[in-house]
Amino acid sequence: MRRAPEGLVLALVGALAAWAAGCSWAPMFAAPHRFLVPGAVLALLVTLIGWAGRSRGVHVAAILGAQLVTGYVVLALWFSPAAGHRAVGDLGDLPAALVHGARQINTYASPAPARFVDVAIFLSACLALLALGIDLVAGTLRRGPLAGLLLLLAVTVPISVLVERVHPWVFVLIGAAYLALVALAQRREVRAWGRHVVAPTSGTRAHVPPATVIGAGCLAVALLASGVLPVSHGIFGGGDDGHGGGGTRGVTLANPLIDLRRDLVQMSHTPLMEVRTDDPDPSYVQLSVLDQFTGSQWRAANRKLPESNRLPGVLPPAPGIGQSQPGTDTTWSITLAPTFKTSWLPVPVPATSVDVHGDWRYDARTLDIVDTAGELTDGSLHYTVNAFHPDYDANVLNNAGVPVGQVIDGMTVLPANMPAVILRTARRVTHGADTEYEQLARLQDWFRKSGGFHYSTQPAPGSGMALLATFITTDKVGYCEQFAAAMAVMGRSLGIPSRVVVGFLRPTGHAAERGDVEFTSDDLHAWPQFYFAGSGWITFDPTPGTRTGGAPAYTEQALRPRGNEPTAPASPRATQRTAPAKPAKLPDHERAQKPGGGNGAWWLLLVPIVVGAAVTPRALRSRQRTRRLNAEPGVTPAAALAAGCWAELRATSRDLGIGWADGRSPRQSFAVLRSRVTADVDLADDLEWLCTFIERSWYAPPAPVTSADAEHARQIVLTWRVAMREIVPESRARRERWRPPSLLERQPAPEAEIGRDVSVPVR
Repeated sequence: MRRAPEGLVLALVGALAAWAAGCSWAPMFAAPHRFLVPGAVLALLVTLIGWAGRSRGVHVAAILGAQLVTGYVVLALWFSPAAGHRAVGDLGDLPAALVHGARQINTYASPAPARFVDVAIFLSACLALLALGIDLVAGTLRRGPLAGLLLLLAVTVPISVLVERVHPWVFVLIGAAYLALVALAQRREVRAWGRHVVAPTSGTRAHVPPATVIGAGCLAVALLASGVLPVSHGIFGGGDDGHGGGGTRGVTLANPLIDLRRDLVQMSHTPLMEVRTDDPDPSYVQLSVLDQFTGSQWRAANRKLPESNRLPGVLPPAPGIGQSQPGTDTTWSITLAPTFKTSWLPVPVPATSVDVHGDWRYDARTLDIVDTAGELTDGSLHYTVNAFHPDYDANVLNNAGVPVGQVIDGMTVLPANMPAVILRTARRVTHGADTEYEQLARLQDWFRKSGGFHYSTQPAPGSGMALLATFITTDKVGYCEQFAAAMAVMGRSLGIPSRVVVGFLRPTGHAAERGDVEFTSDDLHAWPQFYFAGSGWITFDPTPGTRTGGAPAYTEQALRPRGNEPTAPASPRATQRTAPAKPAKLPDHERAQKPGGGNGAWWLLLVPIVVGAAVTPRALRSRQRTRRLNAEPGVTPAAALAAGCWAELRATSRDLGIGWADGRSPRQSFAVLRSRVTADVDLADDLEWLCTFIERSWYAPPAPVTSADAEHARQIVLTWRVAMREIVPESRARRERWRPPSLLERQPAPEAEIGRDVSVPVR
């Protein structure tokens, strides 16, 4: 059976080593398979491209370019909506996603939440770059042992920042792959033993060995990468039939606002409920929480309504509200109008207790209340509610910790077919915003003021994602349904837990005979809520002021300078609530900024890369030639200059495709070169002098080079370079200037029988 090419085996082992090192990052992300699978594919592609290019003699710059372009395109396609993801809509979205992922993983404690798809993109890209680095060092430069520096960097990151330990099998796999990599690399070196003598040393101006240069470069890359790698997170629909699991009772849910648009269009001012309350701002009364977005509608997910959640009784603390949240206790006495039929109970939020007759039950996650009897309540229902009116502070929200807990599970989920323009628009509007609060404040201001939106109960026809994309980009006309749905979707696209609430905005009527306020059909409303650790679900209102008046005060409050954040005073009701654990906040100077993106200028980043890839080989080759031919008379050993002249003529011959047979003496090699290049007597005499100079320098006792010999030898080499260029086609001459193949070749010394151990730098 035919054996696999040794270079291919080396490439595959390099990919395995990179992937094994990437496995050590698994505890940094809650869903590690989401970056390990694409990372494995990218590592394999990168190394196969490297092997294929080397086996066909392709220049290293072209190989690197092919690897980078292929990796970029594959990564973008892998995380595109067509592949079931939403983070990358087209190739131009990938840079912003990478920056966003890097900032998220540096901001949030490990493991970063699985909802942060950008983190998976960032880690996949890091794994691919690690594979590319190993392939370059071990495959192209043939320095297999130095790949250990890259692997060491890769495993140092999680070891230094993770609380959880990395599984020992990961290190066993990394060690085995690295040993195999070194063995394969050294096997090729051993096969070359005995072919050439080592050429003489340079003396005081000794040339730095290639291995040292590459090692220093790897260390420099490691130091730079350590600053980048992680070192520490209708559109409106009706209800859904659902059955709670886990032994809870399933019920049929009905949405009381299925005729929301009809009621708002008719403006019939139909009375729905009368309220007497001591709340100074009786607004945003909740009916139903729509916490699931299907792509065509927002709807209520399956509710868990066990017998233990039956009212009347005390409700659990609102999810996420901290113990120190200031606010005021309020009392509400509510009477539903006989014409108001609903299976959802209108309550102020957060409610703390409800006294109501019937089989009403609450869901612990959403705290909306459902009539489980299965029949719509038919009029004149009277009940009382004790509630808590929080006093939110923008500075507290702006410095909230990382959202955690089961209450936000699934609250950033979006369908795979979400148009890319939604994410791009969200990132453009929030460009430069440092925190989730600032992002939401900018989105709200964009909808209400600066974005050119208008409130109307006659929106454009259509439904689903297409209508949503049209609404935020071109049409920009709608009513509360469109505004709430659009802002909630854009919030989820930025990784912020979001949902939509339906209910009543604020009372516009009065029951004169009793002095109560009255909510009518004109007051029906929808608004988005977003989760903040320590404060719970916070209401923002993107619907323009022509409908809603002013937005909630805390969403437009001026922020204090960073570092002067207030500490919320203890609430009078602190003993009645259990505070959820709040994760420690990062210091201000360590809080990562959220990216902008989608400005269309991403391609400008490719300009310096392309220019650098084109110019670097020529610059390095010129520097190499200058170093070889440079000599300080009376100081530089003659043997060092002789070796430099020899190496430069050999490299030029190889670059121009003239041919150079290794393994011959200097006189034999120069005789072949003279026969192939020119019959000019003067040039032949010069080459004869250079040959004698090399022989005398290598085989005679060591001596420093004289000024005359140094200048003469240098001029001969430069003259012969010109002569060699004149006999080849212009295409070869251009290749010699811009893509010299000898740049990464190891320069062998001429074979000669000498009786002492000498070495000459030939690079």
